[in-house]
Amino acid sequence: MKRTFFLDLPLGLLLLLVSGVLSAQTYDMSSTPISTCSGTYRDDGGAANYTNSQDITQTISPNAAGNYIILTFTSFDIESNTGCTWDYLEIYDGPNTASPLLGRYCGTALPGPLTSTAAGGELTLKFHSDGSVNKAGWVATISCTSTPPPATILLNDNVAVSSCNAKFYDMGGASNNYSNSQDFTKTISPDNGGKLQITFNSFNIESNTGCTWDYLEIYDGPNTASPLLGRFCGITNPGPFTSTAAGGELTFKFHSDGSTVKAGWDADISCTAAAPCTAPTNLNASAIGPQQANLSWVETGAATLWDIELGVSGFTPTGTPTVNNTSTNPHTYTGLTPSTSYDFYVRADCGGTQSGWSGPFTFTTTACNIQAPTALNAINVYSTSADLTWTENGNATMWDIELGVSGFTPTGTPTANNVTSNPYTYSGLTSATTYDYYV
Repeated sequence: MKRTFFLDLPLGLLLLLVSGVLSAQTYDMSSTPISTCSGTYRDDGGAANYTNSQDITQTISPNAAGNYIILTFTSFDIESNTGCTWDYLEIYDGPNTASPLLGRYCGTALPGPLTSTAAGGELTLKFHSDGSVNKAGWVATISCTSTPPPATILLNDNVAVSSCNAKFYDMGGASNNYSNSQDFTKTISPDNGGKLQITFNSFNIESNTGCTWDYLEIYDGPNTASPLLGRFCGITNPGPFTSTAAGGELTFKFHSDGSTVKAGWDADISCTAAAPCTAPTNLNASAIGPQQANLSWVETGAATLWDIELGVSGFTPTGTPTVNNTSTNPHTYTGLTPSTSYDFYVRADCGGTQSGWSGPFTFTTTACNIQAPTALNAINVYSTSADLTWTENGNATMWDIELGVSGFTPTGTPTANNVTSNPYTYSGLTSATTYDYYV
């Protein structure tokens, strides 16, 4: 006996099942950009083999800001030869093929997983096939992460970089050997104000006594004039190392000779936490004159730059420095007005972060005691110049000079205005000529 029945699914469950099917989208490679954080990604042949004589470039971007594409391969089969020159898939860490190359792939080994470190979270794929022999291609899963992945730094150029979260490899990257006849130097700086750290996970450089064939040198600072931490070859992991340089940098110099290459190295770049940026204390003013004063303070941390905000006593601070990034303590503040009371505030500039402001400290400039200079003289007289001197009888720190051929009638208009040095070297004179000057 045959019995027929009908299963009546609730509408909500039916819609849920349909929605689940529709959300699992499959993308076959083409030249059209993709914006997604989920789905299956295949070669241009889809379920069949890929096509011969193809050159296709496609960028995959996350469909939400702050995400990064992850590509996880579940199968991979591309015609293989040494160097992957017949058929290959190249993957770039960014929005185009000018972005860093993560690798060129052929054969049957699964690439990755590969995660974008680009600002926009993109991966760009370039597929090439020649005119004969095709294979099953690949299947990969597209997903996203909102956690910034480590950057990838290769020692394949002489360009300095900054990072506190990176994978650091020789020029061969994670999966290839380094090359022969290479000489590169790269400085890596912390991007958080701390000190750079490097930890080697693996190390394999052609070895000989003294490491003269191939080697990696590591320097504790911003260049190869910094202290040498060591020259390394062989298979023993160096370090770990933490920079002690003021700027927290480490510098890496790699050399390879003309024969024999090895796997190179895999290392993690991180940083110590930045020292707290603390506010200066004990503000003071000294050597106070009519138009200038030496402003000083006590640095409580490791800052070597400071910001000053100065105004007439009682002013409301704006938080905008009137002197930015001074490296001198005391700092000579000029251009002040005689017999005027001033407040000043100071903060430490720790490079990317600043302390709170300290202050105010109040001081008053002295009155300008205007007395005519005396004891004028000329020394070190040469054919076209002479050093003019005088005695200051007040508290002036600037003077005006009027000079002319002997016997000239003074006009009262300086020929050298607001001179700050005594003696003052007056140049541009005519040889064998007598001059008068007034101060």
